[in-house]
Amino acid sequence: MPIPGNVYRGDSRDPETLERAGGFSAWSPLDAAEAREMLELFTKLRAFNQCSFATRKQKVLLPDVVTQMGDSRSHTPDSLKELIIRSGKSHDTFWVSTETTQGGGGMGGRYIYQIPTGNLQLVSWTTVNPALSPKAVWPELYMDSANLATASVIALFNPISPTKELSFLTGVTCAQIHGWKTAASGENAAFTPTTW
Repeated sequence: MPIPGNVYRGDSRDPETLERAGGFSAWSPLDAAEAREMLELFTKLRAFNQCSFATRKQKVLLPDVVTQMGDSRSHTPDSLKELIIRSGKSHDTFWVSTETTQGGGGMGGRYIYQIPTGNLQLVSWTTVNPALSPKAVWPELYMDSANLATASVIALFNPISPTKELSFLTGVTCAQIHGWKTAASGENAAFTPTTW
């Protein structure tokens, strides 16, 4: 099931505040290189101690989140999906949640932001690890490049989830946000284009 042309995120911050923040970032954000390492970790190409984020020291420790999953040799794209589902709205996430409907979009809030997905393409998990045999229960992998080494936007979509969430491992920059409106304006109200 392909993702729609737009996904949405609700937030309490107004557009000016969001612009100053640089867009949406996770509690424990990953840059593009770290997101690529995360995919390699969950496809058995890399051990946890070989990841640059393994020794990260910050308020929210990414290693604690990932090591909850147990032995990295048992990690699969499905266990990455389960980690995202189980963590929900906790403050130890390394992804930014968006949804395919305006009523969802992560956390809710006073504003709804529109994020086009036209630059993303569905990529096989064998792009990450050619030795994999993808399973139907695995999340769909979307990137802005067919080549993992050059991908700067990486997201996972769980088509069988009732929420239809697209989780950005690389966060969502202001350049990716194309419109906003107040949640009170209703679903049929037009989005105001961003001017970032």
